Amino acid sequence: MAMELVCEPEVVILDEVTSGLDSDSALLCMQILSTYAREESRTVIVVIHQPSFKILCLVDRMLILRKGGLVAWDGPGLANHGGSQEEVLERF
Repeated sequence: MAMELVCEPEVVILDEVTSGLDSDSALLCMQILSTYAREESRTVIVVIHQPSFKILCLVDRMLILRKGGLVAWDGPGLANHGGSQEEVLERF
C-alpha cells in the first residue's frame, strides 16, 4: 500500500484492510487512513467486515449492503455523530 500512496492517487480503494489484525491494530490502521484522507484531501474507500464502533466513528460516509448486495444504508457515517454508542445504534 505504501508504494501506491507515493504516487499520490486521488482515490485509494482498500479491500479488507483490517483482516487478520487485532482490534487495536485495526483501529490504528483506520486512524492512519482517516488522517491521510483528511490531511491530503484524498478519497479513501474501504471494505470492512464487522468493524468496531470506534472504527465506525472514523467513517464520514457509509454504504452498508445486505444479503443479495442490496443497499441497506447509504448516507453519513458516524465521524460526527455526537452521541453514545446506544444512541447511534437506535438510528439503525
